[in-house]
Amino acid sequence: MALINLEELKTRLDEVPCKPRLFPTRLYALQILTGMKLDEVIDVKIVQPLSKVTEYEGPPFHYRFTIDTLKRSDVLPSNWVQQFIKDLAVYGLREAIGYFHTYEFLCDPSDLVDNAVAVYHDVAKLYLENVEKLENSNNESIKRMLSIVQLSGEGVPQDVKARYVPKITIGKRKEIPRHPDLEELHSWLGISKEPETYEEKLMEFIDCKFIFDGFPGFEDGVLQVAEILYEYGIDPKSKEGQNILKTFVEHALGEDELYGDFNRFTWCDNCHEEFTPEYSLHYANLILEQKILCPKCSKKEENRDV
Repeated sequence: MALINLEELKTRLDEVPCKPRLFPTRLYALQILTGMKLDEVIDVKIVQPLSKVTEYEGPPFHYRFTIDTLKRSDVLPSNWVQQFIKDLAVYGLREAIGYFHTYEFLCDPSDLVDNAVAVYHDVAKLYLENVEKLENSNNESIKRMLSIVQLSGEGVPQDVKARYVPKITIGKRKEIPRHPDLEELHSWLGISKEPETYEEKLMEFIDCKFIFDGFPGFEDGVLQVAEILYEYGIDPKSKEGQNILKTFVEHALGEDELYGDFNRFTWCDNCHEEFTPEYSLHYANLILEQKILCPKCSKKEENRDV
């Protein structure tokens, strides 16, 4: 079956440009304001058709705005329907639909994609028409939903930095905890030899974290690695720290994509335009320096320094 072209899908979605991410909390606030059953629309037009084209075998259900679907869970999805619901909560409606290009469909998904794009267009227009009413609403439920978005951020790499600001001081080296899924990792990778150096043990801990506890994406992953390095007494800029960061990059980008797929785009800190970075150790270090620039702005910066 032909794969979904991501660029074409993004172009179709962006026919209705809506920069704020349409998380379930934001959509629930919009539903309260307008009285339109947006969760039912998502269920009928996207979730139920997705169940059919991926042959979902779980217990019957209908998507609704509930505590479980509103929150950003770290639980690993076991099927594509759960994957969509998680992506919707973590990244927003546009991005969750965009991820369809990674799904394994068992029959032609064209109707699903058409319906999903149409739903996004309708919901995005509705949000843009009512954004001021939402922001000025005195309804406590609406205010609570919007406050969750403010506390969690928009979910882009530049916004999640507030959760993982690298520490100024380096901690003392201490015993690295044994991850509960370590034996499974060894079995999966065919590892028979235990790590010997402190660096190898810490890298094994990082691998387990991202493989079994969930991978937040490349940029956020870099920041979490930096936090772990600081916590366990290693400067990310040191030779040892750079070795671990380099291994992280290799594991994230290798043929096996050890940690799983992730968002292959970000936003420029300067012009705020979306672009696809060149993922590398150099880019990882730029993330730590909080200098995420698109090629165009990066070139301007270089010319300014000359």
